Amino acid sequence: MENTETTTPVTTPKTNALPFVFGLLVGSLVGAATAIILAPQSGAQTRELISAKANEAKVKAGSYAGELKEDLGEWTEKTKKQVVTKFKERLAHTNGNTPETVQAQ
Repeated sequence: MENTETTTPVTTPKTNALPFVFGLLVGSLVGAATAIILAPQSGAQTRELISAKANEAKVKAGSYAGELKEDLGEWTEKTKKQVVTKFKERLAHTNGNTPETVQAQ
């Protein structure tokens, strides 16, 4: 008997963006720290600038974390639906029913 079942591929979240964003944040912090240390200004101004840059980095990291959480939530919901659909299809196949009959139950 030939298997004519079609499968829908499960997509993964945007995992390739994580290393890029992490590298961007680290590079920005290193560049900012180097510029601050080498800039000719008073200690108080330097501390104030460091504090401002740290707060800016914190906001950016929080924003990225929120986006990542949202993307993972969407991916999780999509995957759950695919798993439930496949399970119902297989259950219907083993019981001799159609997927619509199983879904109605």
